[in-house]
Amino acid sequence: MSVDDTLKNVLSQILKIPCEEVREDLTMKDVSSWDSLTHLNLILSIEEAFQVKFPMNMFPELTSFPKIKSELGKILSRK
Repeated sequence: MSVDDTLKNVLSQILKIPCEEVREDLTMKDVSSWDSLTHLNLILSIEEAFQVKFPMNMFPELTSFPKIKSELGKILSRK
Protein backbone atom coordinates (compact mmCIF):
# COMPACT_ATOMS: atom_id res chain seq x y z
CA MET A 1 0.00 0.00 0.00
CA SER A 2 1.32 3.46 -0.89
CA VAL A 3 1.97 6.25 1.60
CA ASP A 4 -1.03 8.15 0.16
CA ASP A 5 -3.35 5.16 0.51
CA THR A 6 -2.24 4.43 4.06
CA LEU A 7 -2.57 8.09 5.04
CA LYS A 8 -6.03 8.31 3.49
CA ASN A 9 -7.10 5.17 5.33
CA VAL A 10 -5.93 6.57 8.66
CA LEU A 11 -7.73 9.86 8.08
CA SER A 12 -10.86 8.00 7.01
CA GLN A 13 -10.87 5.81 10.12
CA ILE A 14 -10.10 8.52 12.66
CA LEU A 15 -12.34 11.19 11.12
CA LYS A 16 -15.08 8.61 10.50
CA ILE A 17 -15.58 9.59 6.88
CA PRO A 18 -15.56 7.44 3.74
CA CYS A 19 -12.12 7.03 2.20
CA GLU A 20 -13.43 8.61 -1.01
CA GLU A 21 -14.02 11.86 0.91
CA VAL A 22 -10.34 12.16 1.85
CA ARG A 23 -9.35 14.46 -1.01
CA GLU A 24 -5.95 15.96 -1.73
CA ASP A 25 -7.24 19.37 -0.55
CA LEU A 26 -9.02 18.18 2.62
CA THR A 27 -8.65 20.49 5.62
CA MET A 28 -9.78 20.51 9.22
CA LYS A 29 -12.51 23.02 8.24
CA ASP A 30 -14.04 20.49 5.84
CA VAL A 31 -14.80 17.83 8.48
CA SER A 32 -17.10 18.61 11.41
CA SER A 33 -15.73 15.69 13.44
CA TRP A 34 -12.14 17.03 13.15
CA ASP A 35 -11.95 18.80 16.51
CA SER A 36 -8.96 19.21 18.82
CA LEU A 37 -9.26 15.80 20.46
CA THR A 38 -9.76 14.06 17.13
CA HIS A 39 -6.77 16.00 15.78
CA LEU A 40 -4.54 14.62 18.52
CA ASN A 41 -5.83 11.08 17.89
CA LEU A 42 -5.23 11.56 14.17
CA ILE A 43 -1.62 12.65 14.57
CA LEU A 44 -0.89 9.84 17.02
CA SER A 45 -2.49 7.30 14.68
CA ILE A 46 -0.42 8.55 11.74
CA GLU A 47 2.72 8.29 13.86
CA GLU A 48 1.82 4.73 14.76
CA ALA A 49 0.91 3.70 11.21
CA PHE A 50 4.19 5.01 9.79
CA GLN A 51 6.43 4.46 12.84
CA VAL A 52 7.42 8.13 12.90
CA LYS A 53 7.26 11.04 15.35
CA PHE A 54 6.18 14.55 14.47
CA PRO A 55 7.72 17.34 16.57
CA MET A 56 5.13 18.47 19.14
CA ASN A 57 5.36 22.07 17.96
CA MET A 58 4.29 20.84 14.50
CA PHE A 59 0.94 19.38 15.71
CA PRO A 60 -1.05 22.64 15.37
CA GLU A 61 0.14 23.05 11.76
CA LEU A 62 -0.96 19.59 10.60
CA THR A 63 -4.54 20.60 9.82
CA SER A 64 -4.82 19.54 6.18
CA PHE A 65 -4.10 16.51 4.05
CA PRO A 66 -1.46 18.37 1.99
CA LYS A 67 0.39 19.63 5.07
CA ILE A 68 0.33 16.23 6.78
CA LYS A 69 1.45 14.51 3.59
CA SER A 70 4.28 17.01 3.07
CA GLU A 71 5.62 16.78 6.63
CA LEU A 72 5.25 13.00 6.66
CA GLY A 73 7.20 12.81 3.40
CA LYS A 74 10.02 14.88 4.92
CA ILE A 75 10.22 12.58 7.95
CA LEU A 76 10.07 9.40 5.86
CA SER A 77 12.81 10.66 3.53
CA ARG A 78 15.15 10.98 6.54
CA LYS A 79 14.60 7.36 7.62
